[in-house]
Amino acid sequence: MNLMTAFQEGRVGGISEKPEKTVETLLSKLFFYPHKVYKIYKTEKNSFEDFSNFETRKNFCLEDFSWNQEMSPSIYLALRGVRKNGDQWVETTFGNAEDFFIEMNRVDDGQSVSNRLLAGEITDKNLVQIATLLTQKHKSLTQKKRESLKDLFQRNWKDIILETSEAERHYGYAAPNISNEWTDKIVDTWKNFIKKQSYFASSVSGNFHMQVATDNHAKNILILNGEVVLLDVFLPKRIWRVVDPAVSIARIATDVIVLANRQKASVLYKTYCNFFPLPPPEILTFYEIYSAFILAAYCQFIKEPHLSEKYRVFIDENLPKLA
Repeated sequence: MNLMTAFQEGRVGGISEKPEKTVETLLSKLFFYPHKVYKIYKTEKNSFEDFSNFETRKNFCLEDFSWNQEMSPSIYLALRGVRKNGDQWVETTFGNAEDFFIEMNRVDDGQSVSNRLLAGEITDKNLVQIATLLTQKHKSLTQKKRESLKDLFQRNWKDIILETSEAERHYGYAAPNISNEWTDKIVDTWKNFIKKQSYFASSVSGNFHMQVATDNHAKNILILNGEVVLLDVFLPKRIWRVVDPAVSIARIATDVIVLANRQKASVLYKTYCNFFPLPPPEILTFYEIYSAFILAAYCQFIKEPHLSEKYRVFIDENLPKLA
């Protein structure tokens, strides 16, 4: 009996009841209880990491919890190590652990920015809060994670974004209902654009401000009692975790454009300018297309093709601008 089965059957020490519901993602399973949620990573190889390797999975769990707790300490409560004891799994020290789970406070994920945008319930005040929080949190997280990501901070941004592009290509290949031909057209177009733009070539350590990135799209940001809450923002691929900071604001701005309108997105960009200058318009257009591609694929993975189509339309309309 593995840990996931133990949760399903109510055989985890201190958690005797069975979960109300279970949600499976590409990398993990989430077990929902009245006031808590427990996240367990699968013990199998995936397109990002080989979780069949115990040390790999352990280190990933540590990083996932560390990043998410930094962004949302009131939600991410603890990373627990457990081991099997008869027909139960019981908490133990990390050194003796056979598996791990993340303990979180349960929140109403129906209050995501994505849902609120579709319902027309996002205010300009909300957008100012989002842009301010993301920028401040990324700044503090950069200070804490810079040393562990030192090799990426020393690389040229052009090299990073080109390597990232190939990772996104394979993400598109893996997504249901998205053709390889469409994926290739998009990624090849933006790679040609990157190679022609001096903006990327001059983006090197020492004269260009790089920051850590998180998976801060509109489904991972909630508005609860007027406050912004971030969920599950750890990026699974290491190369994705250091970016031009404008990428991070473009990710949520693209969601606002696609699910609401560009006028509302301008509130995000205007707030961001209180901290950093925006890149040239053509660079921002690329960052928006890049962001939309990620969500077009992601929405297919989570079986929301109607939302995927909105992002695909945005890409098709704007891709010619990169030619």
